Amino acid sequence: LSAREVAEVSSLLTRWAAPSHPAGYIALLDKEFACDVVRTFAVDKLSEMADTTFSYFLPQLVQALKYENHHVSPLAKHLIKRAIENPNQIGFDLFWAMKVETYNDQFKERYGLLLNTYVDVCSHKMKTILEIQDKLFAEKGEFETICQEIKALHHRGVTGDDLKQALRDKLTELNPKLPNSYQLPIDPRVEVGKILVHKCKVMSSAKLPLWLEFENAEDGGDPVVIIFKAGDDVRQDCLTLQLIRLMDEMWREADKDLAMEPYRCVSTGPMTGMLQVVLNAVTTKVIHTRAGTGKLLGKAMGSFNKNCFVDWIKENNPRDSAAKAAGDLFLRSCAGYCVATYVLGIGDRHSDNIMVTQQGRYFHIDFGHFLGYIKYQPVAGVAWKRETTPFVFTPAMAEVFHATSKVTGRHEMDRFGRTAGEAFNVVRGHMHLLVSLFLLMIPADMPELQRAQDINYVVASLYPKMTPPDAFSLFGELINKCLHDKWKSVDDVLHAWKHSK
Repeated sequence: LSAREVAEVSSLLTRWAAPSHPAGYIALLDKEFACDVVRTFAVDKLSEMADTTFSYFLPQLVQALKYENHHVSPLAKHLIKRAIENPNQIGFDLFWAMKVETYNDQFKERYGLLLNTYVDVCSHKMKTILEIQDKLFAEKGEFETICQEIKALHHRGVTGDDLKQALRDKLTELNPKLPNSYQLPIDPRVEVGKILVHKCKVMSSAKLPLWLEFENAEDGGDPVVIIFKAGDDVRQDCLTLQLIRLMDEMWREADKDLAMEPYRCVSTGPMTGMLQVVLNAVTTKVIHTRAGTGKLLGKAMGSFNKNCFVDWIKENNPRDSAAKAAGDLFLRSCAGYCVATYVLGIGDRHSDNIMVTQQGRYFHIDFGHFLGYIKYQPVAGVAWKRETTPFVFTPAMAEVFHATSKVTGRHEMDRFGRTAGEAFNVVRGHMHLLVSLFLLMIPADMPELQRAQDINYVVASLYPKMTPPDAFSLFGELINKCLHDKWKSVDDVLHAWKHSK
């Protein structure tokens, strides 16, 4: 561009209408906008966001550094500035987001330089904590080494209690090396101490993740429980949870509390990471099998018991007032996750990937498939589509609303449909922001987000040309489609039967 054209662009930028969300300016940091004037304008606008909102978009802002013309850019300087000013809310997440990118051969020089710059200028206390975290949780750190040793033992035939004891022996050796108080990457607000070795275990899934419990450094505080994974790319989980958290913020701004509270997830390397464990919660498979009778197949058939969720909520909330509150929490969180999983195209929704807390909060976990990538389930040598409905909503879930109606005197099923339909329209109003966030994550090279065409699923699911009343009605039709589908309950039976043998 000539000097005159650059000046003209600068004058036009300030005249544009503001986006639907302050983060909409993030679209100007995509690869299509190489002009420093445009990128500086975007950074200036994004800098006006409060730290809480700004922190939601760190994954995309860190990826946008790949499109900067120079290592040291207004975006890089602003990220480091915000991290220094608010280490707990931004500093830790920025460190790990950049740390993961140092393993990328194409960009390791840029991210290595910026990472070292941040560590050099942050406080001495912050630097010490980051060094501890790096030594413990990064790729080739203490926990990844232990994880690989456990896998090697399992490969040699060590299983069950022997494998668990081997893990505990290794954690016992590690414990004296840990400081009395430090922070985990997953939640810097909480300080932890030693590992509660007797509560740690090797989980049964294919990659043998570690269930780890830590002392809470605060007297009387609950233990902090995480799952540490090695050999598994958790970045897709992190992105999905980020977008669910963003939808929750959109709904709250529209005065709608859908009680999402997604759990925390941090990638500490290309194939290492950790996830927060939500306590006092069980999978829907557990709820189904508790409602079944007999053994194996009889237990698995519990998914056809329409009262399985009602009984679970009543058992954990025996007083009428508590049951009413739990029913309300179940309704709101269920509506939110129906919308979120539909819009994001979340796949592989078997009954071990959906959970309910004792208080009634419904939520999804394990987001290995999204953007409409469908999981096929082998049945009698034939591959069947696991997902035959737009999202998971079964008659047993609807029965909770019917039961709650008897207490509230309201038509709770109608309220569920209204809540979900309104939430769907709120997200539709921010379609361009969602698309921009996905586009900026393409250079992260995640398995199911490789090119712009992968994002077409999200655009199609939001029906951009449809009016809000029509979209509201459409979501009601999707709810009815889920309710009348028989395959989901069959899939739940097959999954429970297979994994209870």
